Amino acid sequence: MRTEDAIYGGEMSAHHYFRDFAYCDSGMIPWLLVAELVCLKEKLLAS
Repeated sequence: MRTEDAIYGGEMSAHHYFRDFAYCDSGMIPWLLVAELVCLKEKLLAS
């Protein structure tokens, strides 16, 4: 990620890495991004 200056990296094992989070694994950030999208779209997650 650092070599490519990538903002995001992921693995098939559901690990998510973010440049802005010091390239560390975080399971919380993806859920916060999903929650933000749900709020912006004013729809339920089920839909």
